[in-house]
Amino acid sequence: MKKYYLFLLITLFCNSQLFSQNYYYIFDMGITDEYKIDAPLGSVIMNAPLNDVLSKPQMLPFAWTFYGSPVTHYRISDNGYITFDTATTKSDPNNTALPSPQAPLNSIFAFWDNLELSNNPTFIRNTVKTYTLGSAPNRIHVIQWNLAPLGQQANANYLYFALRIYEQGYFDIIYQRLYLSSCKVSGTVGCQNADGSLGTMLSGSPNFVYPDAILIYENVNVYCFRYGINKEYDAKMRNIEIPWIAHSNKSYNISGCLTNIGTRTIDSIDIAYNVDGGNTRICKIKNLKKKTNDTFNFTLNPPWTPSNPNHFQKLKAWISKINGNDDMNPINDTADATSFVNIGNTAPKKALIEEFSTNICGWCVDGHVVLENILATEPNIIGFTHHAGYRTDSMTIKASEDIAGKYTYGAPYACINRIKYKTEITTAVTRSTWKQRAKDASITNSPIGIEILNNLDAKARILKVKVKLSTIDYLYPLERRLNIFVIEDSVIGFGAGYDQSNFYNKTAGHPMYNRGDPIIGYVHRHVIRASLTGSWGIPVFEESGDPGLMFEREYTYQIPDSFKLKDMQVIAFVAYTGESDEIINSEESPNLIPLDIEETGKNKIEIIEIIQNPVTDISAIRINFSQPCYANLCLYDNMGNKIAAFLENHFVAGTYQLPQSSINLSNGLYILRLISGNTVISKKLIIMK
Repeated sequence: MKKYYLFLLITLFCNSQLFSQNYYYIFDMGITDEYKIDAPLGSVIMNAPLNDVLSKPQMLPFAWTFYGSPVTHYRISDNGYITFDTATTKSDPNNTALPSPQAPLNSIFAFWDNLELSNNPTFIRNTVKTYTLGSAPNRIHVIQWNLAPLGQQANANYLYFALRIYEQGYFDIIYQRLYLSSCKVSGTVGCQNADGSLGTMLSGSPNFVYPDAILIYENVNVYCFRYGINKEYDAKMRNIEIPWIAHSNKSYNISGCLTNIGTRTIDSIDIAYNVDGGNTRICKIKNLKKKTNDTFNFTLNPPWTPSNPNHFQKLKAWISKINGNDDMNPINDTADATSFVNIGNTAPKKALIEEFSTNICGWCVDGHVVLENILATEPNIIGFTHHAGYRTDSMTIKASEDIAGKYTYGAPYACINRIKYKTEITTAVTRSTWKQRAKDASITNSPIGIEILNNLDAKARILKVKVKLSTIDYLYPLERRLNIFVIEDSVIGFGAGYDQSNFYNKTAGHPMYNRGDPIIGYVHRHVIRASLTGSWGIPVFEESGDPGLMFEREYTYQIPDSFKLKDMQVIAFVAYTGESDEIINSEESPNLIPLDIEETGKNKIEIIEIIQNPVTDISAIRINFSQPCYANLCLYDNMGNKIAAFLENHFVAGTYQLPQSSINLSNGLYILRLISGNTVISKKLIIMK
């Protein structure tokens, strides 16, 4: 009898544990691109405009249980949740803490708040759609919300998030993107059972602030909910990072990232690692105090010194101990990284900025200013402008359209050596980061040297370009391509394809202040006019990537009559193609001809007359402009100090005569300097009284 009662007590205890089981959640990051918010997947279940509405019952595509009970159908709310209680017909916009009998029962709350499907214009129309990925028994059913906070314009405020239900029995919630110009959004995230007695919600709920989500797939926030009891000691090795190309003459820190997904606070963790399966080292990291779902970075010691150039090396790291205990879920303990090793020799290196701009982009004038300042102060950075990325203009060429289509979604943005940064959505980045990233790129090693040789027949306007490449180190075993672009500086035109929109016209202190909007006769700098190697270049060093190789290629280009010879130059670069498009090295040629060579039939700018020289009063200087342009005319003393400015970015055409002026100058030698684009004319003036 005692045995029977003991058995009964054990059974009742186990059943009580079973029925009191709840969901727990773990934090993760990263999704794959099949979850693009604009992917043409799935069926639209709800469409704008709708507010406080539940959908018709939707059928799950596979057998599934929720809080231990089978569920087959659900309804979707525009307020950011689903309910398996299909008998209810009213959507609740008033989020609260969980569990609560007053909250929607038997429900999953992806982001419960007072939301709506707004009918205002937006980048992606406000909808709720569903789709299923994969095949049995590993299917994933997705409910995707694209909507806005109640009362907010959808084109100014939007939230994109999704609930993923896994056939294996769990679910997760992903936050893909937000834009909030006029409000801050918080809500409840979690789930609760059929009578509101059990529930789980994210820390911060019911005021969980919508994550600052940028759609970079590896950085998307993911909250995974599992039914049962979480493990005490469990950490996830998120990644290990080493350079994708490393040099055998240098040592590197091994860095990585971990998430505590167990219930115990992590005070110390032992990480084991080896290179190419060799000797295992163990690094003990102490004084962490990382709670459940805390993510943290680490660095392993000692640093790694690569060996065996012209080969890949693989570093593997795994969690050995947590607080001195074994990890209770070793399936997510390991990460690895691979690096190609070369010697570390480098040719002279220049970084390349490819700016994307169009004349109809009002913000782009600021991009031009930023690029000009960089090029004026950084000798190891070169740059040019693609007139593409945000529609097109009269200076757009096909290569620029193709390149912009791959690397950017707007302007003013720029590629920096075509490096794809982990923190950015696209390869092209905002102008606040151009200078530092380009400086960083310019000091990295280049295993390829570049030389450009130009031969110009100015009379026939025929340019012959020869580019020579040489390898001085092992090349990463990925396709490499040579690109040769012809650039024209100071392009001036008139009309819809050239007049530059200027959103800084009323911004005092900005270089484009009071220049007009649009700026008529704007000087467009560093414009790509032609690609001699197509949009993506030609393959080089196809047979080998060893040091000591040479490559040479020559092209002939007929320069159109409308291009100014004095403003033409060539930029060449070699880039990888494939898993990385990073530029290996770049070079630019000087202008094709010296500035003092006349161009027959082109814009001639000359000081044609100075009345009296020596002079006592500069009052009659006539200047001839054969074509309209912007010009600066300044007076300097013999030490180079500017004394006076007669023209400052002034738009002039034809013959221009300075108005009478009275300037008190001491006797001596002065320089009158006229500047327009790349044309500089200097005249000596002698003041005698």
